[in-house]
Amino acid sequence: MGRKTRAEEKEALLGEDDDMPVRSRDGQRGQRGVSRRMSQWLGLDGEVDEYTSPEARAALRARAGRGGAAQGGASETEPFYHGPMTQDAAERRLKVHGMADGLFLIREGTRSLALALCYKGRVDQTYIDASPGAYRLECPGQRQFRTLRELVANYSQQAGALPCRLLVACPQSNSITGMREQAPQAAEEGLGGGATPRSASPKLRPERKGKLKARDRASVQRKLAELPTFKPYFIQLVTFLQLLVLVIEIGLGGMAHIGFEPEYFTEDVQVGLEQSQVESVTASKPSNMFIGPPTAWLVKHGANYAPCMRKDIAVFAAIAKQNEQEQSFGCCTSTDGLRCGMTSPEDCESGNFDPNPCPTGVGSCVYLRPCCVSFDGQCRVTTRAYCDFVYGVWNADSLDCSSTSCLKKTCGLTMKNPNRPAQWYRLFTSIFLHAGIIHGLVVIYLQQSLGNRVEAAAGWLRVALIYLISGIGGNIFSAVFSAGVPQVGATGALYGLLAVTVVDLFQSWQLIERPWRRFTVIMLQTLCFLMIGTLPWVDNFSHVGGFLFGTLSAIVFLPYITFGTWDALRKRCLLLLCLPLLVVSMLVLLVVFYEVQGTDFCPNCKYIDCVPYTSEICKNVEGDRII
Repeated sequence: MGRKTRAEEKEALLGEDDDMPVRSRDGQRGQRGVSRRMSQWLGLDGEVDEYTSPEARAALRARAGRGGAAQGGASETEPFYHGPMTQDAAERRLKVHGMADGLFLIREGTRSLALALCYKGRVDQTYIDASPGAYRLECPGQRQFRTLRELVANYSQQAGALPCRLLVACPQSNSITGMREQAPQAAEEGLGGGATPRSASPKLRPERKGKLKARDRASVQRKLAELPTFKPYFIQLVTFLQLLVLVIEIGLGGMAHIGFEPEYFTEDVQVGLEQSQVESVTASKPSNMFIGPPTAWLVKHGANYAPCMRKDIAVFAAIAKQNEQEQSFGCCTSTDGLRCGMTSPEDCESGNFDPNPCPTGVGSCVYLRPCCVSFDGQCRVTTRAYCDFVYGVWNADSLDCSSTSCLKKTCGLTMKNPNRPAQWYRLFTSIFLHAGIIHGLVVIYLQQSLGNRVEAAAGWLRVALIYLISGIGGNIFSAVFSAGVPQVGATGALYGLLAVTVVDLFQSWQLIERPWRRFTVIMLQTLCFLMIGTLPWVDNFSHVGGFLFGTLSAIVFLPYITFGTWDALRKRCLLLLCLPLLVVSMLVLLVVFYEVQGTDFCPNCKYIDCVPYTSEICKNVEGDRII
């Protein structure tokens, strides 16, 4: 008998006795599947073995009938080949990666290969006529190629019958943050069992040696491809609100002096009733390096500022001391009898002192009034000229500081009881404020580039929870450790989204090719951002707090993939640990903020916020930082 041709040998392999009983590894009797030699012929080596089910064998025969999709596995290593995939799954994957013109992938459909190509916001599906050593688009007058690679190379140079050229191969990824690239290759290198989303519960058998069987690897690929895709409604809404608030800030708050440090100037100013009562006063012009309104305007309209949210012990102790000094105040009239004001007897040596309050009303001689000169409620009875020079708040309807509330003037937002500040909502409102145009545009750019990717795969509700918990948690962390410094911006929430990428990396570690390299890149980026936060003008406490709360909330709320029984158990235990830890951490910070009010327990924590690289760099942090 003569030697069989390759076609005859292939047909013989397909016709092998499929009814021969064998015993599977779990002791049950089954049917012998496609042989090793046949899987090599079909280009499916490693995807089938003697335990392949009859249904899988039928699909493989159908695939063999059209020549095999990969032809010896040559195309499975190509970035454009995505294996078995439905048309809807292909469109979802392309949408995740931007739908740019020329973005494409090749999938294996029910009847043949198909080319999915993005053009003008839609996905064009073109079938490929595939047979051994021959690939051609199912369009009239198209060339035939020996391999898929040659076909792709040709249409990357010219569009031909396609709507546009093939420009970019879609990554083989559909994960939470786009980091599960090369999933098929990573699965082939070894995973510890089947992979399922949290919402699914198929029990796939883990392998002792860390290698997935081909059918389990296919299950991983299929479930990744079938993960739903969401529109980033929440991130877009937050960005719109932040842009709207930024426009209102610039329109109503105006522009402060642009500079890295306040502009200081000195002048002789009258501070008392007599013309001779003149002092040399040094004042600083409000500055803002981010091209935005003065800090006082931001504090009055919702910045994260502790004295407006709690009865601050230090602030109210200073106010009480000032009120005690005013107990001896009386009405002092100038020597010419034209001017008067509330002063102490010692400050009224050249005038006439009356222990009673000065008369008010039409034609009043009152010349001295209380002036609020700082954010923390400090007040001084002085002249209007002095108050304007130091950019204070003049109170024309009061006689002394004890009859006015500078804290109410500073905080604004309809504070009902200045003796018990309770504007807790500043933890939320400060997320939507920005220090200026530069700060706002940088935050919005990072938010769009990072947040859209996360929300596209995780959904608006999960992202909203992570974003708000990280932003509010970062604000509380900042308010605890830098209570006297106003703070605005969504950087705490952004660091929470950055923590999502770290959590997703560890949750899908087995799917990532060279995960340690990816981990190194992410951590270097994070450390770089945190190092920038050690400079003045930047609130690093909110960054650290946002990252910590983002990590905990990402573990709790993000969907994850499990790889076998032990991996599922580990991740569920981590979830059960982080949920109460998230709640307890928030409660502990709130207790420290409202009740403890101090950081004596951590004297060196100040170096998290500002590192003294020079002897002068951290001296003005209290007055300058607003983000």
